[in-house]
Amino acid sequence: MKTKLYFMTLFVICVCGCDMYLVPDDFPKEEFYSYAPYQQNEVVRFISAGDTMTYVVSNVSENYNRGRKDCDCGKENADKDVCFSSINSNGNDGLRFCITCIDRAMFSVYVQSESKPYNVNASYRIDFFDEDTWSKSYDNYKIFKYFVDEIILSQDDKPTAKIKKGKGLLWFVDAEGRTWTAE
Repeated sequence: MKTKLYFMTLFVICVCGCDMYLVPDDFPKEEFYSYAPYQQNEVVRFISAGDTMTYVVSNVSENYNRGRKDCDCGKENADKDVCFSSINSNGNDGLRFCITCIDRAMFSVYVQSESKPYNVNASYRIDFFDEDTWSKSYDNYKIFKYFVDEIILSQDDKPTAKIKKGKGLLWFVDAEGRTWTAE
């Protein structure tokens, strides 16, 4: 009887103790998403030399997926995508601001607009995919060291935008070299 109880207890511990996920549930979501603190329908303004660009946040999508061992869907993915639509024009003028973290191996941020004359294509990327990110020795926490308070994005190796936790997009430089600062 004691042997059965022992094996039953061991079985329960093994089943309950086995984590079905590839990484612990400790991704700093609040910190990560704070780079883009925008809400749907929020009005955002940028100013440059007396001119003002006014946007409304037209779309916000926030996703988080923690990979399971029985799924071929990666370790973990987090992203937030924010679309700003211009309310000063009738066209498709706008900005897109996106943050992404994939498999605790890649962290990227970009700000993009294809509307002339305000073209901007600024990005920031930290990538550890050249390492064996699936090995047991891979440090699944080192990517978090790059979730710093402020990040400078660049385009053609030139500083082109800056974001800050809790504030979002602080400024960006358009194709004409004008700096647009958040109001």
